[in-house]
Amino acid sequence: MGQSFLGRPIKMVTIGRGERKVLLWSQMHGNEPSATPALLDIAHYLLGHTDEPEPAAILENLTLLMIPMLNPDGTELYVRRNAQAIDINRDALNLTTPEGRALKAVRDSHEPILGFNLHDQNRRKSVGDTGILATNAVLAVAGDAEGTVTPGRLRAKRACSAIVEALAPFMPGGMARYEEDWSPRAFGDNITAWGTPVVLIESGGLPAEHPFTDLTRLNFVALLTVLDGLVADDLAQHDPQIYEDLPRNETNAWAEVVVRDGYLLQPGTSSPYRA
Repeated sequence: MGQSFLGRPIKMVTIGRGERKVLLWSQMHGNEPSATPALLDIAHYLLGHTDEPEPAAILENLTLLMIPMLNPDGTELYVRRNAQAIDINRDALNLTTPEGRALKAVRDSHEPILGFNLHDQNRRKSVGDTGILATNAVLAVAGDAEGTVTPGRLRAKRACSAIVEALAPFMPGGMARYEEDWSPRAFGDNITAWGTPVVLIESGGLPAEHPFTDLTRLNFVALLTVLDGLVADDLAQHDPQIYEDLPRNETNAWAEVVVRDGYLLQPGTSSPYRA
C-alpha cells in the first residue's frame, strides 16, 4: 500500500469479499507491537477455517483491510516515531509522513464502516483507583471536540462494549476506558471525523503470572468478537452503557517497587536526607 520514509514496504492484508469494510492498523508507533501478530493470526485463522460458520460468515459479509505494521522504520529501531522523528499519530492534518499519507489514502478509497487503531499504552496504568493493572483500555474515538454521537460512533461504542464483555473472563477487572480528550491532529480523531468511526485498543500491563504474548491473544479475541458481532446484527445486542460505565485509565497509580523511609547521600555532601 506504500513505502516508509526510508523505503521499506508498508503491507496491507485484504481478506473477505463483503461490501462492508473494516480497517485495522497496528504499530503506528514502532515500539507498540502487541496487536501486530494478532492481525496476522486473525488472517491465518479465518482463511484456515472457511468450513466453519463464523469465519465463513465474516469472510462473506466483510472485507478486512489489515495493516500489521504502519511504521516499519520505527519498528526497526523499536522507537515511537518514524524516520523523520515525527509521531505519525499526530500527522493527520499536515500529512508530512508517507506513512500517514498511505493510511489516509486507504481510508479515503475504501470508506470503511469501522476502524481499529491498535496501540500499547504505559504498562503501569491502572483501572481507575482499583489498584488493578489496566490490561486493556478502549475508546470510541470522538470526531469533534463536542464528542458528538453519530450512528457510526454509536457502533464504535457498541464495539467497545463487546470487547469488554469478551475479555472480562480472561482479565477480571482489567478493562479501562482510555482518556477521552479531543486531539485535532490525531489520526483516530480525524478518521472518525472523515466518516469512519474508530475504536482505539490500548494493550497495557499484565499480572506477573501472564506472559507478554497474552496481550496478543487478548487482541485476537477482542477483534474477532467485534467482527462476529458486526456480521450477526451490527453489534445491536451489545449495550453501549457497558462501555460508558468503564473506569478511566489512571496514571501514576501503580508502582512495581516502593522504597519507604529511604535516605539519600549525594556526592560531595556529608549528611544524608530523607527522600
